[in-house]
This record gives sequence, structure tokens and C-alpha cells, in this order.
Amino acid sequence: MTQNIEVLTLSAMQHLAEVGFLASEMGLSDQAVTIFSGLAKIRPDQPHSEINLALVYARYDKADEAIELLQFLQKKFPDNQMIMSVLGVCLVQQEKPGALALLDHVLSRQTDTDAMNVARSCYDLAKQQQASREHKTPTEGLQFFRHYNHQV
Repeated sequence: MTQNIEVLTLSAMQHLAEVGFLASEMGLSDQAVTIFSGLAKIRPDQPHSEINLALVYARYDKADEAIELLQFLQKKFPDNQMIMSVLGVCLVQQEKPGALALLDHVLSRQTDTDAMNVARSCYDLAKQQQASREHKTPTEGLQFFRHYNHQV
């Protein structure tokens, strides 16, 4: 069965996106997912609705789904700086590697001011996490254990 989806005006789509954001903020994650998924089906050539969908996933403890969706979008829209920024933020929040490279790329390109603002929001934290990963030793976790055993 084929459904005809009438093309919504840009203004109508923006209003629906606002409703999706409000639903997310009010804890109505299922409704937010429905709204952003629907908008993505109407405009599959634009990543904005799916970026918003990833943000809903991240907000409701579905970070792995958010990261997976953003990685898919990055392949589909390889030059989109906002996708890179939001993916970088999600990776930072989950303390996963790769965030700093994405954020560095966005900041060095200087082509999308909004994406640059998102990238700046957690750039320092990404740098700290990267430095922490680079300086860990395999026995670092044992140091606490040794200290604890000396006290027994």
C-alpha cells in the first residue's frame, strides 16, 4: 500500500519539530520519536529530523542508538558539520573515543557556526578524556586494590 505524504511547508515542519522538542522536554519520548521519525520520512534528503531523533535517544538513555544513528547519518551526509558535532558530544557523554577528532574537524573547518558552538560545548571535556585514555596503564585499576589490601 502506497501512502501519499503531502509536502508540508517549511513553517509547518518547524512547528512540528518544536512540538517534538516540547514532547521530549516533558518526558513524552515516544511521541517525540514518532514526530521526528515522521519528519525524517517526509524529508529523507535532510538530516535535521534524524539528528533531533538521535538527541531524543540520547536524552532517554539510549545513547548507543543515538550514536549508531549519527554514525549512519555521517556516512549518508559526510560533509554535515552538525552531525559531526552532535556525534562528538554523544561520544564524549559516553566517554567513547573518537569525539576529539570529530570536534577538532568541525572547529577547524569553520563553516557552520551552529555546529561550532555545539562542538565548543564539550571540547575541553573531550580533550581531558583523550589525555586520560592516553595516560592509563594496564595496572592502574590495581593500585586502589593494593592500597585497600594494605589496610586490612
